[in-house]
Amino acid sequence: MSENGKWWKHPVVRGIGSLWFGAALLVLVLVAMACATVYESWHGTEAAMVAFYRAWWFQGLALLLAVNVAAALVLRFPFRRSQLGFVVTHVSILIVLAGALTTQRLGVEGQLALAEGETSERFATFEETLVLVRTSDGAETGVEPGRLPGGGLEAVDNPPVPPLALGDVTVRVLRYVPDSVESRQVVNDSPRVRQAVQVSLADPHQAVEPETWIFDGQTARVGMLSVLFRTVEAQQLEQLLAAGPEASESQSVGSVQVDYEGKRYEFSVEECQKGPVQLGRSGYSLRVVRYMPHAMVGRDRKLHNASNEPVNPTIEVEMKGPDGTAVWPVFANFPDFRSTHGLDSQNGPKVVFVASQKMALSAPIAILAGPEGKLYGRFRRPGREPEIKELAVGQPCPLPWGGRRLTVLQRFKHARLQRKVEPIEPVRKNRIPAVLLAVRTPAGPQEVWVQKYSPRLITAGKETYRLLYQNKQIPLGFSVMLKDFRIGHYPGTMRPRSFESHIDIINPHDGRRSSHVVSMNHPVTFGGYTLYQSSYRGQGSRMVSVLSVSRDPGQPVAFAGYLGLMGGMLLVLGQRMGAVRRRAAGRPDHDKPDRAKDSKKAKEK
Repeated sequence: MSENGKWWKHPVVRGIGSLWFGAALLVLVLVAMACATVYESWHGTEAAMVAFYRAWWFQGLALLLAVNVAAALVLRFPFRRSQLGFVVTHVSILIVLAGALTTQRLGVEGQLALAEGETSERFATFEETLVLVRTSDGAETGVEPGRLPGGGLEAVDNPPVPPLALGDVTVRVLRYVPDSVESRQVVNDSPRVRQAVQVSLADPHQAVEPETWIFDGQTARVGMLSVLFRTVEAQQLEQLLAAGPEASESQSVGSVQVDYEGKRYEFSVEECQKGPVQLGRSGYSLRVVRYMPHAMVGRDRKLHNASNEPVNPTIEVEMKGPDGTAVWPVFANFPDFRSTHGLDSQNGPKVVFVASQKMALSAPIAILAGPEGKLYGRFRRPGREPEIKELAVGQPCPLPWGGRRLTVLQRFKHARLQRKVEPIEPVRKNRIPAVLLAVRTPAGPQEVWVQKYSPRLITAGKETYRLLYQNKQIPLGFSVMLKDFRIGHYPGTMRPRSFESHIDIINPHDGRRSSHVVSMNHPVTFGGYTLYQSSYRGQGSRMVSVLSVSRDPGQPVAFAGYLGLMGGMLLVLGQRMGAVRRRAAGRPDHDKPDRAKDSKKAKEK
């Protein structure tokens, strides 16, 4: 207690609420923010948030600043009229700090990625979650790692993450690494028979010989040529080796299979190109808009045909039905890929493109695995009979193209693609974290690395499970549909100048739909969330818009504090100018304290 018995008059309280202490705190905060800005330019925003803004010492400075401001108000109570500006300014500082605390505790941030025509009612936050899903019935369980030691930028052994359990599978986190890289290699230990060959192509015009693995039934690009690898029976081998160039040209490029309500409809691509074909009495009709033997995404983010070689056979289909019309690509090499555009949804018709196997032999190089373990090479040039040679592992084979040589380096009969995850130090700006998991199944324990956004499949008896390490998904409370995404370019160039998303927001309570445009400087607010245009990327022939999603309950509080801060500073300035004018006119300042009178009253007491 102080001499007069009032705790707020104690020297310690006076020191905490002094102007000098407050000025020292402000200098420290400003220096820390300047250092954080430089640190962010070197190491990225996430590292700066962990090292500065979310650090205990920075939050401690903010707390001390709030205590200093509150103490300064207490020391000057009761307030006089001349202190109105001082009071408004200091109270506003406390309001700003309260708004920042509200944002930190209750605010939500994330991203919503939508392809054109896609609708979503959930978005991904920046909080991470580990999910175990049973593929047979969709049952799942998840756990949130929470805030890890080091802010997620340091490796942690046995992090404090609760284990996962679903059915006969239990999962425990053994190690967390903030950044990782995945390498893939082909090993020869698969329990089932699946052949693969590793080939290289020597080119006199290139210093490096490209190498790649090709699995049975697949086509891969090796240097400037595409190479097919196929396993065939003795009778098929004789037919394929004897087939001339015109034999494949008369073949259909493939068939279109459509599954809907338990029925399968199958048509040739040529039949669907002539006009729409009806899917029985379902009310749907299908037409093939175009066929692309070698589909690639161009600079305009759209699908184009790169060559007549069937490297990536793709058809673009148009489906008409009771719900409207939709157009999307169907890839032969990726039958598990499902477009979410329009009618190709979970309940709509499923379209599969089966490319002709004979058509695939139009690739310049076909490696055929025949009976008795022999390999044959079929080399095709347009307008000429194909050349056929027997291949031996490890021995180069001359090609009929300008001195090039093909070599089968290895051949596996039980090939399997093995994924290996390795930590990276130092941590990159666009890092990819990973976790090492101890998975226990009835067949025994195993350790599995799972990278963020890269699911892993595990088997437990007859059940298959999927492990996902991803950002947490939370509901918006409404649905967002991306109708169209537009990019504006600088005149005469392909350099983007602006981009905007044309969206529909559907209110689930009354079903009402409202249209909005989200662009760089024009966010949209709905249902307590604000949508900002963040970035975009290509996905096949469609564009994917990435919207930032934010719910900031502390923002209006902080804005009110900023307005009060400006008003308080103007009041202080006006009062100071008024006092100067009164002194210049020789008039007394009635609101100025009479220190001698106050001292006399204190002695009398």
